[in-house]
Amino acid sequence: MHCVGTGSVAFFGGGTKLTVLEKDQEITPPTVEVFAPSEKERPQRRDGPKAKTLVCVARDFYPDHVTVSWQVNKDSRVHGVSTDTEPQRQGKKYTISSRLRVTVEEWTQPDNIFTCIVSFFNGRENKDYEDNIRGIKEQEDNIQVIKEQEDSSWTREEYLKMTQHAKLSYTLLIAKGVVYGLFVAFLIWRVQALNGKQT
Repeated sequence: MHCVGTGSVAFFGGGTKLTVLEKDQEITPPTVEVFAPSEKERPQRRDGPKAKTLVCVARDFYPDHVTVSWQVNKDSRVHGVSTDTEPQRQGKKYTISSRLRVTVEEWTQPDNIFTCIVSFFNGRENKDYEDNIRGIKEQEDNIQVIKEQEDSSWTREEYLKMTQHAKLSYTLLIAKGVVYGLFVAFLIWRVQALNGKQT
């Protein structure tokens, strides 16, 4: 769990919280969205554990008093969580992101549910806003990796074809230059030969 906030909040006895809002600013709850791991993500070390990173983004909220937490199958998850130290202001609203690292085995279980919970203090009470995402089948994950490999192989083939075509064009250009040079040399020799006969 990660708590953030600015100096515009004060705490009193009995858990009372006072928030001082900016003029003409309306209290706005966050929009929460969880994004699936990037398929291009790879382990940091070759011999290290394979992991996937889920990303949670809470945006367009005001004020900036939020608590971000994660659950996996409704069980709180603290290990592998990394949350921004404080919300980033964008115009009149705030945005914060949090990341959850899970194992490939966890991610490739369709029954697993990963939930990001953003507790937002609206000046009177804390209210939870959340979004979740399910794991995917291991076959789907493997298909995506194979597709990426095929895409990169296709790119290499295209590159090789392009370089071969360039080499062929360059060779033909040189051959044309040689033929043209020989033709000009022949014309000069022919003119000189005719002039020699006339004299």
